[in-house]
Amino acid sequence: MQLDQVKKTLCFLIATAIFPLTSADAQPQGKPLQPALTQAFDTTGHVKANGARVTVNYPAGWKAQDGVQPKAVHNFLGDYASVPTVLSLSIEVHDADVESTCGQATKEQWIKGSAAANWTVTNAQVFRRRGKSAAMIEITAQPIKLGGFVIHSQMQSMVVCHKRYMIKAICATSNNTPELTKSSMQKIAPLCQQYFDSLTLKE
Repeated sequence: MQLDQVKKTLCFLIATAIFPLTSADAQPQGKPLQPALTQAFDTTGHVKANGARVTVNYPAGWKAQDGVQPKAVHNFLGDYASVPTVLSLSIEVHDADVESTCGQATKEQWIKGSAAANWTVTNAQVFRRRGKSAAMIEITAQPIKLGGFVIHSQMQSMVVCHKRYMIKAICATSNNTPELTKSSMQKIAPLCQQYFDSLTLKE
């Protein structure tokens, strides 16, 4: 199995198995994706959205598919700057309003709450995004052996708290060494930022 195919395969595996479990975002900074180069995805009426109405933009021509896990609404897979990339959207619905709880959470609490057996939370940033409590979480996944290669993955995850919903936008990639994976994340950073910026809540 060629390394490029391995990385694409791992991106798919992450999209279907890892993404639904994560959280968080950076404050809007980058320029929005050009409309001619993007497609919009709207959760209105989607069974996994549980009534949440959210839109995101992703590059036109990318593979779009429903998430496999219960909270994973949709995944978008493609290459950006020659780097295999996965964008994902997941939504958690709670019995009570979570906005106030999210607003009181510290950086340390976001890190602890995002911990999992198969990854390490390397950083978290708490902020307000368009009047909503939000956080940016950076995650490094445990290496995975696949086709004779060891693949390392990193992701950024944005969670926005809105009413009873925790809405998570995720951007991730992988490579065969930690250094190359870090470099890949730097290359896709503009797309990650644009994807996060595109997330819009529809009241």
